[in-house]
Amino acid sequence: MGQPWADQPYTLLPLPGMPGQRTSTNKDVLDMAVEMAHVHNLILRGMNAIYHQCEHVTKPGDIKDFVLYIKTWGDMVHHHHSMEETEAFPGWDGIAKAAGASESITSRNVEQHHAFEQGFEELRTYVGEMHEGKAEYDAAKVKDMIERFAPILNVHLHDEVNMILDMEKYDGKALKKVMDAAAQTSVNSADPNLVLPMLFGCYDKTVPGLGKFPPVPFFLPYLNALWFSRKHQSIWRFNPCDHWGRPRPLAFAGPSQTQ
Repeated sequence: MGQPWADQPYTLLPLPGMPGQRTSTNKDVLDMAVEMAHVHNLILRGMNAIYHQCEHVTKPGDIKDFVLYIKTWGDMVHHHHSMEETEAFPGWDGIAKAAGASESITSRNVEQHHAFEQGFEELRTYVGEMHEGKAEYDAAKVKDMIERFAPILNVHLHDEVNMILDMEKYDGKALKKVMDAAAQTSVNSADPNLVLPMLFGCYDKTVPGLGKFPPVPFFLPYLNALWFSRKHQSIWRFNPCDHWGRPRPLAFAGPSQTQ
């Protein structure tokens, strides 16, 4: 029985355009779908890493670090979905409407956000209380909270990439411009000392079809490894990959429960 890793239990997304997977003749739409699949896999690896390790973090110092790690993941996911609802989705709907769409093309995504939002926010609230010293760490509670919202979140993360591929009949360059602007807004408003080390520690550079993801300047991984990761350096041991995107065993995971 081996040790579990961050590719389970909540399944990662296959990359559009790879053999056997959905693709698009609209290059910009395909690029968007691939980038979003990568982002969603970052989210899933982080969540899986939390899920597998939560019951094995027991010492006070480790718990303090792990709580900040969960908080960072939750804030990242919240930020991502807020950016989509306030910037990306309205922009995409506007482009589709101008091209003749009679209704919102992103409404299902918003509905899915709301479907997992309550359980997700309960976890964020609990983690915030622990971070402020107002609640005690309960591993079983953390795991139960994840199990209640994660299946819905997982379905959403897969469905949203298919929604992007469904937009191939629209102006791909305009759609990509909206997505790029929303992503830049998200980056500009994020704390690089927290978001960048989590991003680089949850992306797997060994995945076939990685391409140019993440779309950042060549020097940023070096800056992250040598500078941004230093402020909270003790929490990045919970990442499933090192600062260079190389997969590694989870530091606090027990044996796999699957046969």
